[in-house]
Parts: sequence; structure tokens; C-alpha cells
Amino acid sequence: MPGNDDETRTRAPTGAPALDATTPAPPGAPVAPGAPVASDPGRDATVPASSDPGRDATLPASSDPSGGSGRLILGHEADGGLPPGTRIGRYVIEAELGTGGMGAVYRARDPELARDVAIKVVRPSAASRRAQERLLEEARAMARLRHPSVVPVFDVGTTAHGVFIAMPLVRGGTLHDWMREPRPWREVLARFLAAGRGLAAAHAAGLIHRDFKPRNVLVGERGEVLVADFGIAARTDDTPGSLDPGAPRSTPGTAQVSSIAGTPAYMAPEQAAGDVIDARADQYSFCVSLWEALCGIRPSLPEDGADGGLLSTRRRHRRLIAPGRGAPAWLLAAVARGFEPAPDDRWPSMAAFLAHVERRRRRPQLIAAATAGVGVLGVVLAATLVVRGGDDDPCPAPRARLAAAWSPAVRARVERAFTATGLPFAADALARVLPALDAYADGWGQGHVAACRAARVERTQSPALLERRMACLDRRLAALRARAQAFADADGDPAVVAAAVAAVDELPSLAACADTEALLTSTATVPAAARAEADELERALDDAAALEVRGEPTARVAAVTPLVGRARALAHPPLAARALLLLARAHRAAGLDAEPALRELVQVAAEARDDATVVEGWLLLVDELATRHARLNEARALEPVAEAALVRAGSPPALAWRLAAVLAARAHASGDGNRAVDRARAALAAAPTPLARARAGRDLARLLAAHGPTAEAAPVAVAALADAEQALGPHHPDLAAHRAQLDELRATAAPGPEPAP
Repeated sequence: MPGNDDETRTRAPTGAPALDATTPAPPGAPVAPGAPVASDPGRDATVPASSDPGRDATLPASSDPSGGSGRLILGHEADGGLPPGTRIGRYVIEAELGTGGMGAVYRARDPELARDVAIKVVRPSAASRRAQERLLEEARAMARLRHPSVVPVFDVGTTAHGVFIAMPLVRGGTLHDWMREPRPWREVLARFLAAGRGLAAAHAAGLIHRDFKPRNVLVGERGEVLVADFGIAARTDDTPGSLDPGAPRSTPGTAQVSSIAGTPAYMAPEQAAGDVIDARADQYSFCVSLWEALCGIRPSLPEDGADGGLLSTRRRHRRLIAPGRGAPAWLLAAVARGFEPAPDDRWPSMAAFLAHVERRRRRPQLIAAATAGVGVLGVVLAATLVVRGGDDDPCPAPRARLAAAWSPAVRARVERAFTATGLPFAADALARVLPALDAYADGWGQGHVAACRAARVERTQSPALLERRMACLDRRLAALRARAQAFADADGDPAVVAAAVAAVDELPSLAACADTEALLTSTATVPAAARAEADELERALDDAAALEVRGEPTARVAAVTPLVGRARALAHPPLAARALLLLARAHRAAGLDAEPALRELVQVAAEARDDATVVEGWLLLVDELATRHARLNEARALEPVAEAALVRAGSPPALAWRLAAVLAARAHASGDGNRAVDRARAALAAAPTPLARARAGRDLARLLAAHGPTAEAAPVAVAALADAEQALGPHHPDLAAHRAQLDELRATAAPGPEPAP
């Protein structure tokens, strides 16, 4: 699994450096769950880990797994590995990602599902029999876990080339890679909390990881965090079976393992001693890793007995190590408790630690009132500090406002609601939706503080501009709240789960709220006299937007129609444009005529100087006229107007690809094949996300099949299917349409070599 040093290094004598067997991958390169990741000597030099670099290497799970050779050549032949084109089960090897002492990992292609995967292979040999068993145990351990923050297992089997596990090919890096640069403590904490939830899920399933460290956590391109490498996991004795069959039995909730395994730099004392362990051993490793990320250095304890045993770990760390990166004292104290030498001094469980940190992270930073015995002067001073916000910070983080839209409680409700559906794609949706909403919420909070500081601290922006930035951020927060509420109230509705990734993909841009030029040219905010009515209308529009996520077109039309009248009466173009856009979308979803609402929308949005909404109105109107009313000439006449509006709006990719797709559909309906294909290619080139690329690619493949060159259609459809699977997960129902299209293209292809999958 990622960075498992027993796979990348030979065993070094105590005190000697381990030898790297791989080179670091470039940033953003695919990282297989199981691919060795070399250490960064520069990182180790600036962020010392221990006096013995070998402590970073994972100890194997038996005293001599190689049968005395000291090193295994696993998963590859003596000539350097399985060559491209080799089949492992149904998978076709494309490239070797890493190899070493306990396995080889390859990038492979799954031709049946048209996706890239990571394949971890152990070659069959008498010397590696235990390694094969371990790989199967790892597969069983990971297959028991269905959690958004744990790497899933796609397949496991045995072939002539050896035992293998097929897993996702994660495009990104490891948490170790991500930690190379100092990060704000809130960012660090968000990543680790996600990993901690995956670890807690493993504990709930009766598994102890035994080798948690930053190298064994993957961070994907979309920010998802996945705990990986359960190759030396132990099963607690309150669950059936054991990953160490020969181990003596122990008490429920604990594991007595027959060998010492793990990474010394992160290993709990009881684990290093070979004693009975429980989930608190993982908590120790997790907290050492989190301390390293927060402080830039791993905990460095005094020699045993150096302080006479009078100081606890937490007190020693507070005294010896200055955090240096802004992490609050309460967090460092909580983390340090997690790596106390004695398990009973740690948190009762990972869940207890996570719950404590979540509560403290969201707690408003208030100054406590004076207690009994404090003099009148102290009371007055305390009250003054409370009024001024504590520590004189004029721009505190808007935790309370953010929590109303997205909080640990709401997050847990979403997770429960999706899981309760029992849908095969619910876990995949959660793995994509939760990290995306976390990132959006974090970005919103950072944008709120940045806007405040620009006006009140740096004095680089006016109060009027601050008001507009905050109004923009308020609309983004409302969009976040609407989606979160719809997801939390899914109540077993498969339509909500199926649409969740797309709904998050379409969240409005936070960057627009920092575009001061666009904000200054927009219509002024609502006059004070109408503010109460405007606020109430905003809330009603938020509720109507939530119906959009739930896919209830008739209810949406009924809810939005009266709001349009209220917005017109308010005579505030931005609110009227928002109401009209919701109404037009509802009419289109319900199969009603949306043309009147769209024509009014483009006019009102222009009055509001909202170029993005103008583009939205024009592209929907072109589509309405062309595909619903077959008024192709009228639709074509509006195309230059829509394109000019896109240029004025700055050609944001989220709108550019959609407009190009609409123009491609109009050209196809008019019989202009060349123009349709050109527009579809432009849509695919501009598509900003995997989901957008999947949709644009499917459209382009359809148009290529209709207008040519037909030989390009199948490869484009294959790429679209891969993008759809990356965006939605392998079990999403929308993939059926992609697969059906690909099957049809292959069935109707001219005789000749079949396009590579």
C-alpha cells in the first residue's frame, strides 16, 4: 500500500539508513493503493523523524518472510516485472508503478468496465507463500469496510502470475506528500479528521490497522482522503476469525498477534513490545502522524526515566516543543493525549477523540465570564473583551453561520441517509460528495474572513464592496445549505443519491465572490427599507432550490411561481433573476414551456448586470427553441448573442462547455454535422470536471457516430465512460447509458481492429 517501506526498502541494520528503491512520483501522478512511495530526503532533513531513519520502514509481519533470503522478489519476474499486455484475470497490465520487498503494484486496464485500476500482485512461490496469504487477508480486511475514507477492493483472485487485489487508481498523492509543505492547521485537521473517520470505521468492523502513517493515506485530486494498506491488520477477538490464525486468544476488543509488525516511528509501545493490543494502538499512530503534520516534526520524547516519571507525555510536549504553525493549545493537548505511552491514558477510542476535536473545532471562541471571587474591575474587563470579540480580532471565523449549513451533525445525517438507502452506489457517492462539501465549506469560511480583512484590517476595499462580497457569499452558503439539507433528508430516495455528485459539481463558484470588478458593476444591494422582505424572499428561494436537488418538478413550479411575483414587486433585479432562473428550470423539468420565463430572465439579469446569469438564460433559451420547439432558425439567430454574453462574463469553463454543447445540439438538429462535431469538441475541451467531461464526451461520441469520423467515436466513448466512473464511482446507474453507447458503437463499427478499451 502507499509508501509501505517494507515494499520499497531492504531491511537496514539498526541505526543505518534504509535504502530507497523507488523515486518520488511527480505531483498529481496516479498513486495506486499499494504503490511504494519513496521518501523525500530533503523532507527528512528539515522535519526530523527520529535518530534512526530505518524507523520509517514498515516491519514485516513475520520474523523472516523471505525464508532467510532477506528480500523477496514478489509480483514480478527476474527480468524486471510483468510486461505491458500481461493479463491478470480480466485485467491488462499497462505499467509498473512500484516494486519491492512485499509486492509489486501495476497500473492496469479493466476492459469490461473501461477503467484504470491498481493491481497488487504476489508471485506464487514457496518462499512467498505467507506473503500470498497476507495479500488475501488484506483483501478480506478491506472488503469488510464500506466507508468513504477507506480504499475499496474491486476484485481479488489467483492466477498463474500470482495472487492479486484490484483497487482504485487514485490520482493525487499521499498524505505524506501533501504534508511536505507547511499547511494551515485547519486544513491539516480537516484532512486528518477524514482519515480518522475511516480508521474509526475499521475499528467498528473489528479491525486494527497496525500501520497507520501519512504514507498509508491517499489524497485524491478532488480532496478525498482514503486510508489504505490493511496488509498487516489484525482482527480483534470480538469478531469471527483472525488475521493471525496461530495467535493465542485474547480478551474481546483486543488482538494478540504472533509477530511484531508496523512502522517503528509511529508504533505504540505495546505494539512494539509484542503485547496484546487494541484499537488504541492505531490511535497512538494516528496522533503521532497528526502531531507531525501540525508541528512539522514528530514527537520526540525524553529518554525513559529522564524526568523521573513525574511528567506525562502531554506535559513534556507542552514544555519541550513549540507548535510554531498556529495550532491551538487545546488541539495539541488533545493530540498529545492520543500518544500517551500507557493505553489507558489515551482517549477511550478514535470515535471519542474525533468527537472531542469536532466539538472544539466548531465551538465559538468566546471569553468566559468572570467567576465568583473576581473583582468588579475584572468583570468589566471581561465583558468588554467579550463585546469586542476576544483578542481584538475584527474578522473571526464565521463558525456559527457555517455550522447552520454544514456541520459534523449535518455531515453525519447525510452519511446515515445515503447509507440507509442500501444502494450499491451510495458509498461511492459519499466518497465524492462529503469531501467536496467539506472543501466548499472550508473555502467559504476562508473567503468570508478574507473579505472582512480586506475591508476592516488591510483597508484595501470599501464597506460597499464588503457588503457585495458578503451578499455573494451568502448566496453560496444558501446553495450549500440547500444541497446539504436535501441530502440529509434523502429518506431512502435513490434519485437524490443518484443526483448528488452532479448537484455538488454545480455549486456556484466561490471565486466569483472575490471578483471585485464584477461585483462593483453589479446592481446595488437591496435598500434598507426592503431588507426584511428581501431576506424572507431569499430564504423562500433557498427552499425552492432544495426541491431542485430532490428532482420534484411539479412541486418546484408550484413553489417558485408566487416567488417570481414577489421578486417583481420588490423591484430588485438580482432577486428577480434568481427567481426566474429557478422557474425556467422547473418549467423545463416539468415539460412546460419555459420560453416566456427565459426571455424575461435574460432581460432582468442584464439589468442586474449579472453576466453569468445572462449566459445561463441565453443557452437555455437556445436549447428550448431548438430541441423543444424545433424553431431552429430562431435558435441559430440567438447564438452570437449568447457567445457575446459568454465573453462578457469572462468565459468561465462551467458555462463555456455547456453553451458549446447546446450549440452542438442545435447544429445537429439542423443537419450541420461538421459544425455539430466542432462544437462538441469545443465543449469537451472546455469541460472543467470529470462529470462534465463524461457528458461532453458522450455527446461527442454520438455526433461522431452520426457525422464522422466514425472511427473516433468508440475511443471517445471509452474516455467518457472512464470520466463518468471517476466522477460517479463504478456502481452508479448513469454508467449504464455510457456502456450501452459503447456496446452499440462497437457492434456497428466497420470490420477492422477494435478500438483499444
